[in-house]
Amino acid sequence: MSLHEFYLWTPYEVAPRTIECDLTPGESDASLGRGSLQWAARVARDLGLGDAPVGWSLLPMRTNFCSDFVEEPDWKDRWRRAWVLRLEFAGEVHAPGPERWEPYPIDAPDPDSPYGYKDPAHDRSALVAAVFAGESGGHDLADDVSQWLRRQSERPLDLRVSVNGAGDIWQLRLLLKDIELPADVPLLDGVRDHLKALGGAISWNHVTGLVQRRSAERVVLPSPLGLKEVPSEEELKRLLATQYPGLISAQTGGEKLAYEYSSLTAEQRALLARRVAGLILDPDVAVRTAAIRFFQVQPDAPDDGALSRALASRSPLLANVKPQPPGVGDLLLEAARALSLKAKAGDAEALETLRREALTEGRAAPVILPLFMVDSEWLFDNAAAVIAGTPDAAPALFGYMVRKSADLRPVVSSLRGRVSREVVEHALEQADAPSREQLLEAFRQESPDAS
Repeated sequence: MSLHEFYLWTPYEVAPRTIECDLTPGESDASLGRGSLQWAARVARDLGLGDAPVGWSLLPMRTNFCSDFVEEPDWKDRWRRAWVLRLEFAGEVHAPGPERWEPYPIDAPDPDSPYGYKDPAHDRSALVAAVFAGESGGHDLADDVSQWLRRQSERPLDLRVSVNGAGDIWQLRLLLKDIELPADVPLLDGVRDHLKALGGAISWNHVTGLVQRRSAERVVLPSPLGLKEVPSEEELKRLLATQYPGLISAQTGGEKLAYEYSSLTAEQRALLARRVAGLILDPDVAVRTAAIRFFQVQPDAPDDGALSRALASRSPLLANVKPQPPGVGDLLLEAARALSLKAKAGDAEALETLRREALTEGRAAPVILPLFMVDSEWLFDNAAAVIAGTPDAAPALFGYMVRKSADLRPVVSSLRGRVSREVVEHALEQADAPSREQLLEAFRQESPDAS
């Protein structure tokens, strides 16, 4: 599985020749200090913005919208560590509004930031954001919410309100500075819940449901394919294999079809989903990639178990095959990620497939991240069994446990005699686990034969 430095979210123009976007750490849990002009140029290049920027700024903060755990009891899970990145250019530059709200990988490390550095400034600013659907526009709502928020606070607020996007789907952003966390968490939670009560999607992975509800209200969203009926199988293959210009990289026909899925009748949706599912193992890698990504964007679409069967098959059409266009990892990981999103949408079979693969000897690696995203409690409870069956999964799994401040000692103790000392030592080192010397010492003392 590829580890990315950062993920970038929702770039948009805040002023002429100026782009803003949000950044979060990737799977490598990268650190970020002040950045540099060279680093900013690398990000701009990954964005496809053309010329290198002439200036940049970074604001450490926390945000709800980029979190996968907006209902978790730990406030640090609800309010994810992030940055607001501003890029300034000498000439004209455009960042089109996002067609989807998922993050995009950025592989631009900050060479001047020490590994593991956590800027305390993250706890002094916060971005409360939600996506709304409606023709009334966001600026009236922004004024109303801003006034509501100032009434809730017992002190003056350093508040900047903005709207990203236009038309039927847009994001309301409230950036609060000079706060103190965790003391101000109740204020942030209250604002987030207020936006949710107003009909906003308070996390990126809630936006699909919002778009579907908007479609159900018979509001016509932009339709890049102009889909009126379900394509034949041959036409569907052609559409899936077609790549479209995207914000950062090309998008597949599967993603484009998924955006229009909810505009079809129930009968048409069922037929389209069934035909797309039948192409998950198509000989053409571009068709396979697009079919899997269709279900990532529309996890509620029924696949009749096709993704579960594909993942379990470990087909050479998926294993160690790079997606086209490229993504994170191979097509096995793409399929596992689609199952994770379906599990989040309530698909019990998808969740059971991920769990079963994690516990099957030698098969856990591609499902660690997808399981962490949807069922971290089960994953951590079964960490020893997962690692015993697939030792290569230990670094990633320990890393996620450290990220969630889970106790590693019971897992390490359960691994005595089941894996080698080198496996545990390497995993603890890669995860930068606290007290790892004590954990290793206990493992060595009580596992004399595990070498």
